[in-house]
Amino acid sequence: MRKILLAVDGSEQSHNAVRFAINFCRDHGALEIHLLTVEPKPEAWQTHGMEPEVIKAHLKAHCHAVQQSAQALLKDAGLSAQAHFREGDVAQTIVIEADRLACDAIVIGSRGLGAFAGIALGSVTRKVLHLANCPVVCVK
Repeated sequence: MRKILLAVDGSEQSHNAVRFAINFCRDHGALEIHLLTVEPKPEAWQTHGMEPEVIKAHLKAHCHAVQQSAQALLKDAGLSAQAHFREGDVAQTIVIEADRLACDAIVIGSRGLGAFAGIALGSVTRKVLHLANCPVVCVK
């Protein structure tokens, strides 16, 4: 395994996934890490009257905030990651990005809370397991 997609949502479970990646690097050598946060497309009632650019900027700022703690953990371990932000169906987008980036594996927490309306990462993880074209490491 040389390149991973590390899906994070700011939950403790996603921090556990980051720690897993750090420990894996310590044991097996450095990896190319792609840190991905996916935000579901907001419903029209959530963004009523907002300009599309404002919505996108808000989602990107939220993703940046979510990724800061993961980036800090990686930095403290002497590792770095390329940060990615996407909008869409969370599980499908994770799989699409893993394929697009030619990742060897997806590392994801087994359960966590998403940014909007408490989306359970547990159900996202199950969907990723079914859709993925590469191995998926689920970290409890």
